[in-house]
Amino acid sequence: MATGSISEERARKDGGGQKSVRSLARGLRILSLFVPERPTLSVEEMSRELGLAKSSTYRLVATLRDSGYLTRVPKSDRYTLDTQFLRFGEVVRASTELERAARPYLEHLASTIGETAVLVVRSGDRGVVVETAESTQPIRFIPAAGWSFPLHCGSSGKLLLAHLADRQREQYLGRPLERMTERTIVSPSALDNELATIRRRGSATCDGECMIGVRTAAAPIRDAAGTVVAAVAIAGPAERLTARRQRELIPVLVESAAAISAELGRGQEALAALRTA
Repeated sequence: MATGSISEERARKDGGGQKSVRSLARGLRILSLFVPERPTLSVEEMSRELGLAKSSTYRLVATLRDSGYLTRVPKSDRYTLDTQFLRFGEVVRASTELERAARPYLEHLASTIGETAVLVVRSGDRGVVVETAESTQPIRFIPAAGWSFPLHCGSSGKLLLAHLADRQREQYLGRPLERMTERTIVSPSALDNELATIRRRGSATCDGECMIGVRTAAAPIRDAAGTVVAAVAIAGPAERLTARRQRELIPVLVESAAAISAELGRGQEALAALRTA
């Protein structure tokens, strides 16, 4: 957040930001040229369709090739999409399946407890809200889909961080921890102890660590292999979602997370069966 803002400001000052954006836009335009009916293209064809100089197009193609997005067809001057896109396809399929599995349970959870229910996944060092079922209360907390926050802030972020591989977790704890509010845990040792408690307890709670006046609680969603892939959380104003109410709702939250995990596992098993049929 703060670091990104500083970097963007510096880029604007030296003109590098606009140049980078133009290069990115052109690179994306090149990738969009590849379609099932035309899976390979030459630099000359790309240059002609985009209206770019051949030398500029070649530099962009070389960058995309070196980054693993394009590969040269053997014994030809043509290029095609590289296997990097298979990984993106798997991510999209996994995300879509997760949201499909979670949606009815999020809606049921929100209507049952009267607070907002959210589905959160990890993206790098941040938690990202991908699905929300709103509370019907007149005063409520509604995180928009796409809203992100540091993993060490909030119940869902801490839960996802707690279940990272040891080395990934240690690397995260070795970096400066951003303070979102006066209640954010920014001591690596204190956070490490909190993460150990979360793993032992099987759920996480938060009181104003991301946003003052908001309490949350989260439970893990696991895939068919038992790996934590997301978190289901509840969020509400602290004056209504008291610490006692927060604790009382954890069993309901854990039950909902287990139901989503089971639904997700069934979907993954069915997909695996189709692939091997």
